[in-house]
Amino acid sequence: MYRLIFQTGRHAGRSLAVRQSVLVVGRAPECHLSFPEEASLSARHFRIEENQAGVFVCTLDPDSLLKVNGEPLLGDRPLHEGDILEVGATRMRFSEGRGERGVREERRRLALKGKVSHGVIQPMGTLLTLGLALGELLLVWLLFIWPQVWISPETEAADLARAEAIRAQQAAETNAVAAATQPAPGPATTDGGGTAVADATPAGTSPATPPSGATSLPAPTAPQAAKPTSVVATPTDLSPEMMAARAAAQDAAAALAANPDADLSAETNATVAALALLQDADFEPASPVTPLSELPPLSNADPRIADAQRLLAQADAAAQFADYDEALRIVEGLHASAPGFLPAYEMHARILEARGQLNDALVRWRQLKGLAPADSTFQATASDGIERMQKAIELSQAAPVTVPAPDAATARATIRKPEVQKLPTDDDDDLAEMRVLSTAIDIEAGSSLRPGDRLDLFIEFFDRTTAGDILPSRAMVQGSPLERTVPGGTGARSIPVDNYTYVVPRSLLARDRTTTTVYYGYRIRLYSGTNLLDAVAKPRKLLELAIPATPAPAPAN
Repeated sequence: MYRLIFQTGRHAGRSLAVRQSVLVVGRAPECHLSFPEEASLSARHFRIEENQAGVFVCTLDPDSLLKVNGEPLLGDRPLHEGDILEVGATRMRFSEGRGERGVREERRRLALKGKVSHGVIQPMGTLLTLGLALGELLLVWLLFIWPQVWISPETEAADLARAEAIRAQQAAETNAVAAATQPAPGPATTDGGGTAVADATPAGTSPATPPSGATSLPAPTAPQAAKPTSVVATPTDLSPEMMAARAAAQDAAAALAANPDADLSAETNATVAALALLQDADFEPASPVTPLSELPPLSNADPRIADAQRLLAQADAAAQFADYDEALRIVEGLHASAPGFLPAYEMHARILEARGQLNDALVRWRQLKGLAPADSTFQATASDGIERMQKAIELSQAAPVTVPAPDAATARATIRKPEVQKLPTDDDDDLAEMRVLSTAIDIEAGSSLRPGDRLDLFIEFFDRTTAGDILPSRAMVQGSPLERTVPGGTGARSIPVDNYTYVVPRSLLARDRTTTTVYYGYRIRLYSGTNLLDAVAKPRKLLELAIPATPAPAPAN
């Protein structure tokens, strides 16, 4: 962190605390510190960068003037406490953030060897660390001794007795259920001495013929169907009401086994039957991952539309980063994979228009107009694009003329001297060269132009080949002409035109192996309708140079 203390200028007397690593100062509004009122400043004048080695200042424009301590700055240099930066009418002082008094005190403290005091923060931190360590040891100790400290012998004996009682009760219930589920004894017979003998014949089979002289006893009457003779118990967790019902059912089953002819009440029979049903039931639990037997129907939308929209978004992103070749490659693939996809035609036309290929863009706009329905938004968009391209081609083919000196009675508008700044691209792997053009349209007082009138500013860049030929630049530039509207008022007015870019991707240089071209200059023409109001160029001979243009394509059928 450092401070800039303004001594003169609009912010005189104020102090700016800078916490970011890079600070760009200039006249452009996108700069971190902007001075639009300083006409002597460049759009990006100089930069202050803070890193581990210190704070450094460097100029961004070779033509910009920056004084440090009264001397012009060439290249870059480090900043120290009290350095004075002068740019235009603004003068600021650099401070390391603590002021001169703080720097002197720190140097004095460092000079006192062996007398450095840590204050109270370090002892308090040490005490806090020791306290936390002792607390952790206390918690570990409590984890081992808490049963002996908080559980008394009486409580432990009572818990053991309760556990034994529960186990005894469970064992008794198990024995009772086992006795209740034993099969009833078969019919008894008597031997020759009159002693009763139990018949071992299993139930459901015909008994054997009794021996001679034996007297058969009448078989006991079978219980009614509504009186179940056994209840199969299954270990499970039941509510208190179910536990009571199970105990009642077990008692009823035991009584029925002892006396099959006993007449139980209807309520007891219902309880026994319900409990038997619950205990015999074995339901398979439902799995949470069981697949659906009927899947939902698929969407009727064509999956190719989703793929086309995804590719269109990729083309748009490539165009935003000035990679027009990649954007065109994606869009041309869309024409083959999804014929008749109207957004692809609109994107294709806009990319060609942004690249400066006006005739090709006009062809695409006409294709879109022929494919789009009559009542769709694509139809209106295509009509606007066709009109815009026809006018741009007409302006580009207009022969350059010498601009007469403006008459005081018919003074109109002039183009302010443009400023073209070359930006560094050393750290950019995609861009080989980038320039930014900034200018303005100055409307003189008493102009015959009315508020709301449309002005067209046509900007062209030119390159020069190794053979000396001057050709329209192959760099990626924005769409032209630029449309501007005359602002209200009767006095002198100005319309800013900022950040018109000239971009050369490295991929373009890699493909251009036959002809080597370099940046040569620019030409700007201002039109009101078909009337040329002003024209500027650098070098000026571009005003007289006739640049051949490709004839406009024939209207599509």
